[in-house]
Amino acid sequence: MEKKLIQIVNLKKEFVTDGTFSKKGTVKAVNGVSFNIFQGETLGLVGESGCGKSTLGRTIIRLYKPSTGKILYEETEISSLTEKQLKPIRRKMQIIFQDPFSSLNPRLQIGKAIEEPIIIHNLEKDKEKRRNMVYNLLDQVGLRKEDFGKYPHEFSGGQRQRIGIARAIAAQPDFIVADEPVSALDVSIQAQILNLILDIQQKYNLTILFISHDLRVVARISDRVAVMYLGKIVEIGKVEEIYNHPTHPYTNSLLSSIPGDKEGVNFTTVELKGDIPSPYNIPKGCPLHPRCPFAKEICKNESPELEQINKNHYSACFFKL
Repeated sequence: MEKKLIQIVNLKKEFVTDGTFSKKGTVKAVNGVSFNIFQGETLGLVGESGCGKSTLGRTIIRLYKPSTGKILYEETEISSLTEKQLKPIRRKMQIIFQDPFSSLNPRLQIGKAIEEPIIIHNLEKDKEKRRNMVYNLLDQVGLRKEDFGKYPHEFSGGQRQRIGIARAIAAQPDFIVADEPVSALDVSIQAQILNLILDIQQKYNLTILFISHDLRVVARISDRVAVMYLGKIVEIGKVEEIYNHPTHPYTNSLLSSIPGDKEGVNFTTVELKGDIPSPYNIPKGCPLHPRCPFAKEICKNESPELEQINKNHYSACFFKL
């Protein structure tokens, strides 16, 4: 039986803006999300820009405090813990950021940046042993120990992402949020970083939430896929189920948008109308209904919940394709 490492129960994250730098109101970035992440798996999280993917990932590891709902890590409810209570949990939950340059202190040697989690979480008190641990981490991500004393600006984008990965695994975590870790990199470098993430996962038996807007990347690295739209999970299942037998119109539209020949595909080609609505003003009923070519009257008034299609496949749609 698969072990649930993380359980998300009706999680919501809202941001109240005062109108100084943006529109005044409440942004419903994550709007009632429930799902599980199983130990040792990679769960891909996909959706359009602005759908709440990154906010969800950061809320799960408590970089953001949830507005409502529950986050359980190994059966421990962490959504309301204080910073002091969170410290041992933070060691187990790390993040790889999208932009490896802005996530690194430009005034700090990269060896010191990687060493920080080891010091903060008291993993090794001896200075020489800590340095050897950093040398080992640099080697694991394809860098040299001579790079210890260099600064972030001396590295390429792909190398900086390797540094970010080394820093994430320095704390010896169980769970990592990989927030668009290859979207800012050249295609040739993307493959290298993806292979590195897969190698690191196997070596340390990591559980990963892999956030991306690139469905091809997600298909390559994930065991399951969750599709997100306007703060909600609209479909979730095994990779082969989602890509070969999608039932939600939004999932079908994402797959339809992948460049290339669609001959022989097993999904319905769907073209959505208009743009994604504002998270300040989410439509009543199904959030997709203003854009969905299959929407009926019920879609305008009621919001569908995730329903089981088969053992590993759930979809939130009144008229599944």
